Amino acid sequence: MGSQDSQSPAPHVDLRVQLGRLHLPNPVMVASGTFGYGWELSEFLHLSRLGALIPKTVTRHPRQGNPPPRVVETPA
Repeated sequence: MGSQDSQSPAPHVDLRVQLGRLHLPNPVMVASGTFGYGWELSEFLHLSRLGALIPKTVTRHPRQGNPPPRVVETPA
């Protein structure tokens, strides 16, 4: 590989996806259990690059949350 190869622009790949009537720019989604409301990790990642952000649930009336433990270590 020559030096010219390393300077070639990456080809554009269309990553758009459709889930029912929902159109996303790409299939990369983060879930609330790992990503909070989003702003907490915004200094590490441009949120606009995500296909979707699944936020924590907001309800009209208070409700009981999931009992702990919510995270369990695995031998993987």
